[in-house]
Amino acid sequence: TFDEFWQQHSARLHQYLELKTFEQDFKAIQIALDRHLKTVSELTEVGETVDRVDTLIRDLVAFQKLCVSEVERAEELVSNGERMLRGRHYLHLDCVAPKCEELQRMSVTLADRLQRR
Repeated sequence: TFDEFWQQHSARLHQYLELKTFEQDFKAIQIALDRHLKTVSELTEVGETVDRVDTLIRDLVAFQKLCVSEVERAEELVSNGERMLRGRHYLHLDCVAPKCEELQRMSVTLADRLQRR
């Protein structure tokens, strides 16, 4: 019947929308993490005076807070992706797992580089 068809079709449309939202969020977070990784790699100054070192430390702490919020967004998106994978009723999920792994890798890399800095 039409009601059954519409129920299935509506569910599938909702799944596609959720997948598209996941992909858009992934792209935005990936760009932000890439930008942060680039910034960390450019943080090479060690400071010549105590005042300059204090300023660099304050700047780094502020930058770390910004990075933490992006990493938290990445973790939330990975959790959402894993939930989608567990549901297994989604089509085209072959793109979700690699994106989750990429976000995890980027988050770990960023945390490591910030720690070394």
